[in-house]
Amino acid sequence: MEHHPSIHKIHRSFVLTMTSGVIESSYTILGSHPQKVFRVKTTHTSNFLGLQQNLGFWNHSNYGKGVIIGVLDTGITPSHPSFSDEGMPPPPAKWKGKCEFNGTLCKNKLIGGGSLPFYEDSIAIGAFSAIQKGIFVSCAAGNEGPFKESLSNKVPWILTVGASTVDRSTRATVLLGNKASYDGQSFFQPIIFSSTLLPLIYAGANGSDTVAFCDPGSLKDVDVKGNVVLCESGGFSESVDKGQEVKNAGGAAMIIMNDELSGNITTADFHVLPASDVTYVDGLSIKTYINSTSSPMATILFKGTVLGVPYAPPACLLFLKRPKFGKSKDLEARHYRPWR
Repeated sequence: MEHHPSIHKIHRSFVLTMTSGVIESSYTILGSHPQKVFRVKTTHTSNFLGLQQNLGFWNHSNYGKGVIIGVLDTGITPSHPSFSDEGMPPPPAKWKGKCEFNGTLCKNKLIGGGSLPFYEDSIAIGAFSAIQKGIFVSCAAGNEGPFKESLSNKVPWILTVGASTVDRSTRATVLLGNKASYDGQSFFQPIIFSSTLLPLIYAGANGSDTVAFCDPGSLKDVDVKGNVVLCESGGFSESVDKGQEVKNAGGAAMIIMNDELSGNITTADFHVLPASDVTYVDGLSIKTYINSTSSPMATILFKGTVLGVPYAPPACLLFLKRPKFGKSKDLEARHYRPWR
C-alpha cells in the first residue's frame, strides 16, 4: 500500500494505491470506484460558440450576466420544494413573457428531469464535492444512449445542458439528374459508392402512406431493385429500419425526407446502406423532380465532415424528446439556449 499526499482543495480526502485484494479484504472500506477514462462530449462546439478564454462571445457578453434562459420541459411538478425561488430576484423589466400556471405555482425558478443511483456515478460524486465548495458545475446531456430519451449527467447539483446542433455536418449530398443538389446527412459514409446516377423512385407513388414511410414489409410488392428510393420520415419505423427495408427489397440507396414538423433539422444516422436525410423543403423539391420526368435519376455524394454550416444551431430532434425518469424520481435542471 502506497500513501500519496492529501487533497483538501475540493475533496476532503487522501490518496492510497491499493490492490483489489486489499480492498476486498478490508472491512473498513465501504466501497470503491474503478478508475475510468472519460471522453470529452464535444470537440468543436467551444470554437463554434466563440468561447475562447478571455476572448470572443464569452467576454463580450459580460460572462452571461443578465441573460434570460428559456427552459422547455414536460415532466415537472411546480409545487415540488426544488422549485422554490427563495433568494432569486424577479424577472427584469424587459422580460415580456408570462407564467401560465396559477398564481401560487408561478416561480422565478423551475427545474425538472430524472436520475440514476448517484453513488455509482463518478461525475456526480465529484460534482457534489465541487458544489459543496461553491464551484458551479455544468455538463453536457450527451449522446451515449442507449435510447433516444436517455440523458447523461442528470443529477440535481449539475446544470445539464441540452443538445443543439453546431455548424458541423456529416455531409451526404443528393445529386439529381437535372444537376440540382441537396445537402443531407448520414453517419454511414461508404468509400466505394459510385457517383454514377441511378434510377430514382418515390416509395409512395401508389398513394399508400405505409409504403411511402418504407415501413418494414411495405416494399415487398414494389420493384426498387437497383434504385435510389425516396422515403418519408414517420410511420412506425426509425430511419435505420427504413433503410433495412429498402436494402432487403434490393434498393441501391435511400433518401429520407423530413416531415413538415421536423422541417430543416436533418439527422445523421448509422444507416445500413448509402442514404441521406434531407429537409422537408428539399424533399418536396425531389418529389417535384420525380414527377417532372419519365426517367428520374439520382445519386448520393458522401463528403465526410463539413464545418461552417449556416443556420446553426437549431435544437436537435433528440432534445425534443423528454428524458424518462429514473427510479429515484429526482429532479435535475435541463437548459437549452438557441443562438439563432
